[in-house]
Amino acid sequence: MNSVSFRNVSNWLQALNALPRIQVIELVSCDLRTFPPSLPHVNFTSLTTLNLEDNLINSTVPDWLFDITSLEELSWLELPLLANSDSIAKLTNLRALDLSNNMFHDDFRPEALSNHCKLQILDLEEVPINDVLSNLESVFSGCLMFSLEELDLSGTQLRGSLPDWLGNFKNLKSLDLSDNFLYGSVPASLANLSSLQSLILYSNELNGTISEAIGGLKGLIHLDLYNNSFRLSEVHFANLSSLKFLDISYNYIDLSKGDDWIPPFQLQSLFMIFCQIVPRPHFPKWLRLQTTLHDLDLSSTSIKGRIPNWLPSSLEYLSLSNNEISGDVPQYLPNLMSLDLSNNSLSGHLPPRIANIMPNLEDLDLSNNKIAGELPQLFSKQIHYLDLSNNSFSRDLSSKISNIMQYLYWFDLSMNHLSGSIPLSFCKNKYLLVLRLSKNNLSGELPNCWKNSSSLFILDLSSNKLQGRIPDSLSNLQSLQSLHLSNNNLTGQIPLSLKGCTNLVTLDLAYNNFIGNIPAWIGESLSYLKTLSLRSNAITGSIPELSHLISLQILDLSNNALSGSIPRSFGNFSALKRALLHIIHTSITIASR
Repeated sequence: MNSVSFRNVSNWLQALNALPRIQVIELVSCDLRTFPPSLPHVNFTSLTTLNLEDNLINSTVPDWLFDITSLEELSWLELPLLANSDSIAKLTNLRALDLSNNMFHDDFRPEALSNHCKLQILDLEEVPINDVLSNLESVFSGCLMFSLEELDLSGTQLRGSLPDWLGNFKNLKSLDLSDNFLYGSVPASLANLSSLQSLILYSNELNGTISEAIGGLKGLIHLDLYNNSFRLSEVHFANLSSLKFLDISYNYIDLSKGDDWIPPFQLQSLFMIFCQIVPRPHFPKWLRLQTTLHDLDLSSTSIKGRIPNWLPSSLEYLSLSNNEISGDVPQYLPNLMSLDLSNNSLSGHLPPRIANIMPNLEDLDLSNNKIAGELPQLFSKQIHYLDLSNNSFSRDLSSKISNIMQYLYWFDLSMNHLSGSIPLSFCKNKYLLVLRLSKNNLSGELPNCWKNSSSLFILDLSSNKLQGRIPDSLSNLQSLQSLHLSNNNLTGQIPLSLKGCTNLVTLDLAYNNFIGNIPAWIGESLSYLKTLSLRSNAITGSIPELSHLISLQILDLSNNALSGSIPRSFGNFSALKRALLHIIHTSITIASR
């Protein structure tokens, strides 16, 4: 009965207990709040599977649960407390046990699992074992060494080096030791895990070398070494013929084998983010042989030069961000779904018919480059995310762009050299969530057509040459959270239409030519405001009551023509005081250093 709400049901367990022959109970995401501490009689004599994942049960697991010795699979998520870890020792028929993200009355003792001779899957993710990994040898040296197929000890606060006894598992297919405090090298004994398909060691303090014997794990499909300090080379992957997923980000890799090396695998995903490539940063030419590649991320690897024309055309995702790549944007990636080339030194022009070159593109990020010229009028119809900010695009912003990309939810062309007016077509994109056109040379008036853009929550048109008044149709943007119109030539009074934008968190109208008083409704209707900036306008009159803005952290009314006294209620800005105290504390801490 997964995803059926039991929020207001108190007798759910008693009802299920009336079914003595029931074998499988799955109540995932059912809004369960309580776990009855007792039952008059436990009828679950045939129960083999109990899955209570993704609920918010706020009571301790009752002792009677551990008397159901027929259980083979037990899984829950974030129950607050187990009575004690020894209770699990009774469930010796378990084949799968998921205790991830749980807490215990006492420290969890893995020894309680040592006699579970049928256990095949053990998930202890985020359970605070807090011990040296080598000390767990007594737990896994018995029958578990033969039965376990999947072992997850990620985030369990384990310390020390990888012990040799890890290589003694006979049928282990998946080993996850990620997000711990392990250090040292990977021992050759792991090469004895002949059935291993997944090895996950990311986010540890492992360094030095990985034994070349690991290359003998011909069944390995998933290898994740992200965020360590390994020194790797092609030798470590020489025999990994089944490998599909490889993440060696934040490590060192020696590609001295040269461009003639032929890998034994056909990858689907390769991640080499912030990988220090020696002897020189370059594109590994063996990538041209990866014809099944879907995901490729070579970001922040200091690779220079143009993108080679032998990159496989079957790519669905490519990221080369944070590099020093120069040259024109490539024109040979027809099957890409997501392309990220941000934070580089790319120059040249975008292809005028980019939709024909990359017809399946959904996400495109070319931000922080030096791409110039006119924006192509034809993008993929399927595109959802488009970020071309901080480049050198010029000329007018064509209405065809937003007309074609009907499913667009993120559009960022800030920090370019665009001119002309803002096309009315942007008002028609009903899926649009973010529109950023700041720091351009856009002119004319703000579009008064915001009737079908109810999903918009960020609108940033700051630092342009816009003029006229704020249009009344902005009142239709009831989901709007951030409105940035600063550094323009806008005039008139702050319009009553903004009163309808009750979810505003940021309202920035600074450096314009607004006149009149500060409306009292700002302090009454915009209760979520954290930032209010009206500086450098021509606003007159006194400051209204704003103390109801309990979340306000930044208030800037400077360089106007305000008169009268500052309201005494300004001392009630609790969030503003907390933010100020934090700044003062941080400044004192830095100064003391």
